[in-house]
Amino acid sequence: MGWASSPKMRAAIGALFLGFAILQLPGCASEPTVTAEQAQIPPIAPGLARVWVVRQFEPGLGVQWTPMTYINGQPFASSYAGTAFYRDLPPGTYNFTVESCTTDFNQNQTLRLTPGMRADLEVQVLNSIPAWGCYDPNTFYIRLIPSEWAQRYFGQVRYVGPRCLLRSWPLPSPEQPLDIGKCEGNVGRAAVVALAAVRRRLHLAQQRVHLGGRQVPPGAHAGVAC
Repeated sequence: MGWASSPKMRAAIGALFLGFAILQLPGCASEPTVTAEQAQIPPIAPGLARVWVVRQFEPGLGVQWTPMTYINGQPFASSYAGTAFYRDLPPGTYNFTVESCTTDFNQNQTLRLTPGMRADLEVQVLNSIPAWGCYDPNTFYIRLIPSEWAQRYFGQVRYVGPRCLLRSWPLPSPEQPLDIGKCEGNVGRAAVVALAAVRRRLHLAQQRVHLGGRQVPPGAHAGVAC
């Protein structure tokens, strides 16, 4: 019997993928759409530019995966399906990339930002490229899209806010390394609660694998608060 056919291993793997699915349930999230929150979103501060990152919710196209986005090689924020966030940046040239095990042409986007400028980027997904040796079989891209497209998507995706509170730490100059590691994202309380519950289930499932089944499994109807 192969390891993947073991009931204990199937339980562990099932708990893991259940977690991914829970995180992507639109009905379990409390965030409104970008359009609904438009009046509450602050204007671009003088001397800065704004970059939006949007990802549509496309069933069957890697909705359970949350690839990290990067600015000039530094971690920016994870891209959840069906969400949008933004970041205000000082003028300069920036290269935006997204985590992807498989590679293709034109997966990144370089922007030269000027004061007052707004740019809309979309994280896009393809699953038609062979992904030998990749746990995530999808190919991710981050690309500039027309503002009209972004406005249409903003009526469909959840607004998860800015990825960094710029006023809480000094802005870097374009010549300095861009330190984004201290930025904290907010994927919503519901998603955090759900992820905590899934991690507990996965931990228990792993314990049953390592301890030969001596751990009592959690109830089949254990609830997750939304």
